[in-house]
Amino acid sequence: MIMNGNIKGLTGLRGFAVLFVILSHSNKAGFRLFDSIDFSGSGRYGVFIFFVLSSYLLTKQFLDLNEDINYINYFIKYLIKRILRIYPLFIGALSVYYALNQFGYVIWKFDLRDLFLNLLLHDGVGVFWAIPVEFQYYFIIPLVSFVLLKYKNDFFSVTILSFSFIILYSYFVKSVYKPNITPFLAVFYMGSFLAYLQKAYEGKKFTKRENLKVKFYLNFICLLVILCYIIIIPKFYGYIVGRNISIGYFHHEFYFFGFLSSVLIFTVINSDGIANKLFSSYFFNFIGNISFSMYLGHYIVLAGISKFSHFLFPSISFILFLLLTTIFSYFSYMFIEKPLYALKHKIIIPE
Repeated sequence: MIMNGNIKGLTGLRGFAVLFVILSHSNKAGFRLFDSIDFSGSGRYGVFIFFVLSSYLLTKQFLDLNEDINYINYFIKYLIKRILRIYPLFIGALSVYYALNQFGYVIWKFDLRDLFLNLLLHDGVGVFWAIPVEFQYYFIIPLVSFVLLKYKNDFFSVTILSFSFIILYSYFVKSVYKPNITPFLAVFYMGSFLAYLQKAYEGKKFTKRENLKVKFYLNFICLLVILCYIIIIPKFYGYIVGRNISIGYFHHEFYFFGFLSSVLIFTVINSDGIANKLFSSYFFNFIGNISFSMYLGHYIVLAGISKFSHFLFPSISFILFLLLTTIFSYFSYMFIEKPLYALKHKIIIPE
């Protein structure tokens, strides 16, 4: 099965995910174009898309390895790349937040001890809570991938055991937010298992008629999932049920978001309809490329504009926030992320 728009579609999904975060936080701060359109409380939906997408992509890399590759050397190279991908920008952004804090420009309260705990990935202030969670799963992915590779031909057993693990984990482990992999482990595993399913799906052979039929259903399901994301935005869900919904109403539905994210990723990769074209568009790819910088730095812009927002209309504050966040994130991407991206692809580990 040939995948359509794989790379562009998944980059666009990053853009889709970070827009949830950006719109949620800006709307929650009172910056919005219209009072009736409020994304407050939906930011964590985007974070779960990031979680599942990240685990999917990294697990897929391991599952696509040649059987004769030196696994230890690849693992070392993999860790170096992950550190280069996350740490430099993470340290830079965290240092800026701390420096602003020291000069009385408080975004989140944290002292020098908190700073070191964040740098050691033992804690996560503000939006940084997700960084330790994701980084800790980086160390688990090689082991999960090794097991999935070992039993790649026993699809039925792996599927049954995977679903059993996710169900049991959801039953015994509480869905709480903390900068630790434990509450999110099964959600990340959904991404890894999705990579296993995708690998099996790619091995399927369909007739032309079957292929068209499969794509039709995948396109339809993809649009339904996107609609579902819109419906469960607290403000919009409140319109449907006829009452006010708190912005944290769905926040602890970890496995629901893991499932939604998995279906969205799978259908975007393997379809060629409206959703695939949307996420493969220049706009979503541009936002997807700068999404990490946007995620880490948008609160600096948000807090800055908040100081003067009482002089501005909410719509003007909203437009300024989006514009400045995009500009700063673009420069961060071009002068920090992109050079590091080029560097990590030059890493060679001797065999």
